[in-house]
Amino acid sequence: MALNVSLMRVTNLPGKHERQATVCFRGYTLKTKKLNAGSIAEFKEHFRWPHYNKGVSEEVLTLKVYNCSKVFTNRLLGKLIISLQHLPTTGQLILTEALVDKNYSVTGIKAELVIRYLPAHGAVRIWNGDGFSSTVEDGSELIIRNPDFQDEDEDNKEEEARKKDIDARRIGKKLVKGSEDDDDDDDSYDEAELEISGISFTPVLSRGTFPVRDFTVNPKPRNFQIAVTIIQAQKLVGVNIDPVVHVKVGDEKRHTVTQKSTNCPYYNQYFTFEFLEPRELVFDKIIEIAVVHAKKIPIFGTRLGTFKIDAGTVYNQPGTE
Repeated sequence: MALNVSLMRVTNLPGKHERQATVCFRGYTLKTKKLNAGSIAEFKEHFRWPHYNKGVSEEVLTLKVYNCSKVFTNRLLGKLIISLQHLPTTGQLILTEALVDKNYSVTGIKAELVIRYLPAHGAVRIWNGDGFSSTVEDGSELIIRNPDFQDEDEDNKEEEARKKDIDARRIGKKLVKGSEDDDDDDDSYDEAELEISGISFTPVLSRGTFPVRDFTVNPKPRNFQIAVTIIQAQKLVGVNIDPVVHVKVGDEKRHTVTQKSTNCPYYNQYFTFEFLEPRELVFDKIIEIAVVHAKKIPIFGTRLGTFKIDAGTVYNQPGTE
């Protein structure tokens, strides 16, 4: 047997964007082509799910409609969950239904689609007045699934990812701290707790290579110089932006000139920061490089990206003296 779905159009859409719809049945999700449309999106696409191992009377079909974005996550406009309870007896459903938002409130968006149920070849059928419908379920076929398909059900996926992230952080902290000193704790872990699906743990040591410092002894201040060269930036996000790079080491700040209307600015500017402090304090200073979209009022500049690293890590890189 097979299930055929024809998505004709979606109406009452807000604004004008690139639209896309997905249709999901038994874990297998199919997508329409992306379509630039206003209030009416004429998809006129047909989907087919062949060879299933049982009837569809207890199944549901899920339709979702999105606004597509090349930069951000696609925005869910609404979804429609359709029960297929009467489909085996009627053989066909012609629907025009309103979609609901993520809070299950009815929206003004409506989807028009046709759902057809084709029973297995050779199945016994009965006449229902308008046509033949199957009364025999086919239990010998195989289910075809695509477990690797990235389903866009944000609610379930985000909740599952959040739980896994919490477990990973909790167990990761335990591994770094060491389990020998915490054998008697109430929240101690055994090996079974480490077997979280899809997550593998590798002990991560701190990148700091300096010994524990004893500040009871006053180290002798020395002269240090940190040099930073800003060469260029590439592929900055935005159109018609005026990027400027801010460099901060400890409490000292510098900035480049502002390049006008470009997302690939070239600077080639050199900055030096001088300190008369103990070695340990200088190595703990954070080097922060930030790219900002400059505006007429500097304090209202939009930050496009930031990179931070401590001076000690830079000093210990291979090839430095």
